[in-house]
Parts: sequence; C-alpha cells; structure tokens
Amino acid sequence: MSRWRGGAPGVLAAWAALGVSGCLFVDPVDLTPPDPAAWIPPPQAPSERSSTVPAPPSTASEAATAGATPEVPGVASPQVSGAEAPVAPPSPVNARAPSFANGVPPADATIRDVAMPLATGLPDARPLALAEILATVGAEALDIRSAQQDAASAEAERRIVRDSLLPSFSAQAKFGLLNGYTQGTAGRFFNTNYQNTLIGPKVELTYDLAAAVFTLQAAQEHLEGELAAIRVTANDSLHAAATGYFDLVESCAQLWIAEISVRHGHELVDLELTRVSSGAGLEVDLLRAQAKLAEAERGVLEARRLVAVASAELVEQLGLPPSTELVPAEDAIVAVELIPLGDLDELVRKAVANRPEVAQAGRELAASQESEGYWENRWIIPQVKLSAEYGGFGTNPRDLQDREIYTAAAEWSLDPMNLSQLDKARATRRKAEVAETQVTRMVASEVVQAFRSSQAAAATISSAVREVQASAEAYELVQVRYREGVALQEEVLRAELDLTRAQSALTGALASYDRSQFDLARAIGGPRNGGPAVP
Repeated sequence: MSRWRGGAPGVLAAWAALGVSGCLFVDPVDLTPPDPAAWIPPPQAPSERSSTVPAPPSTASEAATAGATPEVPGVASPQVSGAEAPVAPPSPVNARAPSFANGVPPADATIRDVAMPLATGLPDARPLALAEILATVGAEALDIRSAQQDAASAEAERRIVRDSLLPSFSAQAKFGLLNGYTQGTAGRFFNTNYQNTLIGPKVELTYDLAAAVFTLQAAQEHLEGELAAIRVTANDSLHAAATGYFDLVESCAQLWIAEISVRHGHELVDLELTRVSSGAGLEVDLLRAQAKLAEAERGVLEARRLVAVASAELVEQLGLPPSTELVPAEDAIVAVELIPLGDLDELVRKAVANRPEVAQAGRELAASQESEGYWENRWIIPQVKLSAEYGGFGTNPRDLQDREIYTAAAEWSLDPMNLSQLDKARATRRKAEVAETQVTRMVASEVVQAFRSSQAAAATISSAVREVQASAEAYELVQVRYREGVALQEEVLRAELDLTRAQSALTGALASYDRSQFDLARAIGGPRNGGPAVP
C-alpha cells in the first residue's frame, strides 16, 4: 500500500473537486429546430413584363435555324441579338401577383406574372398564409418534439457514460461484533469476543480507460446524430406543411375554375331560353345546355370536397381543432421560386454537404467506429481501480483512533466474450458504412428528381399559358358565331370544355412548380443552402 502525499484529506478534496467539476461544467446542448423563416419566400414585386412567356421552337432544327437555345423559365438564355434578356424569376407566394379576373393571362405576361385566381366564396373558412403555416408547424409539430426528446435522451446517455467515469462518494458508520471461535495464524482455534466501530467517508473510483477513450466519444457522436435528426424532422415537417398548403391552393384554384364553368352554363341556358321563347331555338339545345349546367354544378361540389380534404389534412398537420376549415390568405396561385435552376452538379454538392440526413449517417458511422475501437482495445487497456477510506476505528464510538486505507489496482479483461462483441461491433460499423452510402445516393437522387421536376413544370407553365390564351380566344369567337346563328351549340360546349381543361392544366402546372421548388429546397437541406438570400 502507498500513502499519497497530503494524506486522506488531500485525496478526498482532490476527488471531490473532480466530481463537482464533472457535474457543474456540462456542455449545453441546443435542441432548437431550424428557423421556419428560412422556408418563407421573400416578397417580391411582380415583374414589369419586359419579357414574354417563352415559346420554344417545336423542333431542334427550328431552334438551330433561329440561332437560339430553347428558353427555360427562371434561367437566363442568350438571345439572337446577343443582348441578355433573362426570364424574370417567378414571384413568391405571398406577393400580390396580378389577378386576372377571367383566368386568362395577357399576351405579354411573364412567368412571374402568370396567376390563376382562387375561389373566395368560403365565408366560414379561416384564411392562413404560408408564413403562418410554417411558423405554426415549426413551433407545434409533434414529430419535431419527438425528435427533440430523442436528442435529450442521447444527451442523458452521454452524461451517464461521463458520470460513470467520476468517483463515487459514500459515508459509513459500521459496528462489528465477533463472539465465538476464530482461527489464529498458527491454525489453532480459540474463543474470542470483541467488537469494533468504524465511522468515516469512503471514495471509490473504477476508471475504465478504454471507455474513457472510446465509449464517451461514441456517446458524443450519437448525440450529434440525434441533433442532426432534429433538423431532418424539422425540414420534413416544414416541407410537408408547404406541400399541403399548395394542395389547398391548387384545390381552391380548381374550385374557381369549376365556379366559372357554372357561370358559363347559366349564360348558355339563359341564351337557349331566349332563343326557344323567340322560336329561333330548339328544345333539344335547351335540354343539352341544362344538362351541361347540372354537370358543372356537380363539378363544383366535387371541387369543394377536394378543398375540404386538403384543408383537413393541413389542419391535422398544424394541430388545429378538427372542425377548422382553412383557405389560403393569398388571392391567386403563382409560381414560387426558392432555388434558382442553375448548376445541377453544384446543387448536388451542396446537398451532400448540407443535408442533415448525411450528417446524421456520418455521426452514426463515427459512433460505430468508436464502439469497434472499444472492443478492439478493451483487453489491452486496463481498468484502474482506486479507493480511499478515512475515519475513526475503535471498540466503541467514544474511543476511536484515526485510520486510513488506500487501494490501487489495475485489471485487464481477458473474457472470451470480447471477441464476439468485437465481431458484432465490426458488423455494426460495416452496416453504418452502407447506410451512409445509401443516404448519400438518396440525397443526390432527390436533388436530381426535384431539379428535373422544376424544369419540367416551368416549361409546362409556358405551354399551358399559350393553351389558355388560345382556348379563351377560341371560346369568345365561337360564342359570337353562335349568337349570330352560324355555329352549333356543340362547338360552344367543346370550346368551353377546352378552356376549362387548359385553365386546370395551368393551375396544375403552377402547383407542380411550387411543390417541386419546395422538394428541391428540402433536397439540398433547406432554402438557405442554395436559394436566394432571405432577409
């Protein structure tokens, strides 16, 4: 046995300081999810219509003849004259883009100006803007709260590992009595009767050096992985809320189209009634117009059902009372740009660097590597056991003498189970490597898919605008010809159906573009990691 310099009081004071410092100086862990404001598009004014909606050549040969590259909305392209005239980027959802009362964009509209009105005849519904929805989700999402508790549990596990390396303190008051035979050093038995009392503190420390090196670091890596999981969950929740919002916006725009179709049906029925009353019309035309009106009214009911379904899904995400009915606070659906469609390879690199899923997989891999290192070195690195005992020792509490006991030991674990534990740790590490590769590939694939979807939706907006413009003009011409008696009612019905389908296609293209932009924002780890600066 060795006697430490300073005696028992010095040893106790040093270990007490170690224990107190370990309990007081705890690294703070931030469980706050990402700021939802990063997902809110900055307000922008509508464009000045300096460039029209592009009409790309129908064939590659026409493009070569024109000397121009087919134009992609939101991406600058060279003009024949050599002067740069990029298409203006789409406006954010909270900007008041021009609302065209008849649902037909003017001939000189840019993609930024393209908008389809939303139905407003829902007086009992609660209007809610995208910014409010994202803020509510960021504060109330149960998935985020659950992820925060997982991180809090991981932090507690880290503290448990750390605290296991600190000394334990105990106070003892023991009384012993021996009455009977005992064996002496010579092997003879003799009768004895004695008692002793021991009062004082005791400190014990079992220090697993391998655990200090590897296990504590593994717990830290696991904690960092759970903190990344909070960002994963928050991004998923915000993305789901934004997608649900655009589902609601699209359904309200489709309801407006259905209501306009009913208005057209009423106009046709009134016209047929006038013609039948004057003897210039046929009863069958009136019946056909009334059937068309009934069909349009049924379409309104179906559109209202879809609005109610989209509203209910969004209400569930926001944790609002189930009976709440929501409508968008905006008055039109417009193209929302979060991520400019620039260099795809650069977006993929940003995604791999910024996606919290990649960071989480990397942390879990690092934790598995630390666990493997622990079992590889456990049989080499010893456990150090130290104890110090100080107190009074004697026959009774009134007659005690000072007593100090010190113990120091080193133990090596040669348990055969270590080899099995090592095999298990290696398999876990290899699985974590595969998981990290899978996540990296998944992230790259999601970026490419969202990028291509945004490009396709942007191009679809351009063609849908031209389709709406042509269908609206055709509908007006057929109406004039029908009133003059030189067109059939069937032509009017067909033209009205073509216009309705074109407007519905434009609405779907706008909603698809908006959803794909939020898909792209999530794919790269959030709008701040690739989009325009958000004030």
